[in-house]
Amino acid sequence: MFKNKITEPRVHPTPERIAHACGGYNNCIYNNCEDALLHNIGLGFEWFEIDFIYKDNELITDAGRSAEITGDDRSCSYYSAKDEGKASSLVLKNTSAMTLVDLARVMCLYPKIRIVVDNKEVSRNMESMSTLFDALPDAAERVLPQIFQPEEFQVCAALGFKHVIWTLYNYKGSDEEVISELKKMMNLEEGGSIGYVTMPQAAQ
Repeated sequence: MFKNKITEPRVHPTPERIAHACGGYNNCIYNNCEDALLHNIGLGFEWFEIDFIYKDNELITDAGRSAEITGDDRSCSYYSAKDEGKASSLVLKNTSAMTLVDLARVMCLYPKIRIVVDNKEVSRNMESMSTLFDALPDAAERVLPQIFQPEEFQVCAALGFKHVIWTLYNYKGSDEEVISELKKMMNLEEGGSIGYVTMPQAAQ
C-alpha cells in the first residue's frame, strides 16, 4: 500500500522543452555539467534531464561523455553524433561533474527549474532516488524520477515524489502488460498517479 494516498487525479506539469544532459554548451552536447546547466538556464530552459552515475560510491552527474557537434545541425543526439564519429570521451575544458551539493545550490538559486533524473546504474535506481529526494530542494515537485520497472513506482510514491516517469526501453513486457501496469499506477484507491510514459520512437 502506498504511503502517500491521494483522492483525486493529480495535475502533472507539462514542459515546453527539456534540455538533455543539461543542454548544449560550447558546441557540445551530453555535458551534464554546471556550466552547461547555467548556460541553458540563461537561454530560458526550465526543465533539465540529467544523467547520474556513482563514483567512489557517491552519486554525481555523468560529465564524461560530451559529444562535439560539427556543421549546422544542432538537433543530433549524443548517439547519432557518436555513430557519425563526432563524439568525444573527454570532459569539456574547465568543467567537472556536479555533486548533489552543487546541484542543490543551483536549484536554490533558480527555483523554477525541474530535474528529470536518468540514473545510469539501473540496479541502484531506487537507492539513487532516495538519495536525490533527501539532497535536492523541493524534490517532491521539482525532481522527476524515471523508473524502469513497474514495481519501482510504488517506491517512488512512498518516498514522496509527485511526478514520476515510466520509461519503457528497459521493460520487456508486452503492450497489454504495459497498459495493465499503467492502470495500476493510475488507481487512486492505491495512491497511484503516474505522470508520464516515454518510449523509443521505434516502439511508438
